[in-house]
Amino acid sequence: MRGHRANRRALLAKVHIAKKDLGLPEDIYRGILSDLFGSSSAGKLKNHELVQLCTHFEKIGWEPRPRKSQVKPAPEKAQLIKKVWALCYCLERPVPAYAHALAKRMYKTDRVEWLYPDQLQGIVAALERQKSREGMNA
Repeated sequence: MRGHRANRRALLAKVHIAKKDLGLPEDIYRGILSDLFGSSSAGKLKNHELVQLCTHFEKIGWEPRPRKSQVKPAPEKAQLIKKVWALCYCLERPVPAYAHALAKRMYKTDRVEWLYPDQLQGIVAALERQKSREGMNA
């Protein structure tokens, strides 16, 4: 049932994004709801009606924005990031929070994934030194 609620929230969010993107005044928006479904609130609509409402908004000119896709890092960066995560895990530090904190402190960058390969090498070197200091050479 949890997925149903999440799906419903997503549909309601989509309706309200469309309303905002189309610049619909409240009275016109309520009029559309009333004309199409006999309701004054999107919250009272069933899921399939919310889908129909989104389709209607698309017909009158709304263009849903594509979802931002997760960009995969280049293979050489991916290997270094995996090594950073593994070293944090080996040092029993919170992954990825500890690595992000190192990136922030060392390179003024909020996330490890945003570092350049040479900066990632620096994080790996720092973690290796810490591992050595803590006597975890194995």
